[in-house]
Amino acid sequence: TRETTTYVYDSNGFDDNVTTNSPYATISIVDYDYDPLGHLVKLEVKSLDKNAALVTSSNDTFQYNSIGQVKRSTNGMGLVTESKYNSDGQIKKQTVGLGATYQSHFTGVNESIEQETKYSYYANETLAYVTAPSGDIIGYLYDPSNQTSWERTNNVAGDTEALGGTVVFRTDNFLVTETITDKNGRTVYS
Repeated sequence: TRETTTYVYDSNGFDDNVTTNSPYATISIVDYDYDPLGHLVKLEVKSLDKNAALVTSSNDTFQYNSIGQVKRSTNGMGLVTESKYNSDGQIKKQTVGLGATYQSHFTGVNESIEQETKYSYYANETLAYVTAPSGDIIGYLYDPSNQTSWERTNNVAGDTEALGGTVVFRTDNFLVTETITDKNGRTVYS
């Protein structure tokens, strides 16, 4: 059995749809919709379900800011991701699950499932820190003359110790990773 994939392009040369067929059936169809500026605004994937019926398995939408960066996306389950940028056009905050909640089985209370990641930069516009939803911070240091960078992650799992009959798992250590690159930015040591 041999699968074939057919690509259809719109008048601007962008993917319009991609269809994958087996000798017996269409396996999947990916449909792309763009705005007049060429930004992807809708991505729909149809694939075979357990009954061999072609059904929509993903239906994502995208909104852009005035300089063409994704400011909001919604996946097929309605989960919203919002991205905010600084005046230099760099991402400063991304929230996944914007406004989303779930009802706790145990308390009956609606709990937020938003996950926010924050980014900060040095004056030369290189990435300085990423603060993860968990509160963990990854810091970045650079030495461009030696093409070396370091990544420092806090709250890395560390030692365990016994305190009064209780085993405590410490996560107050940090990890430093050094990376050296060649003049083309390719990693030569990590």
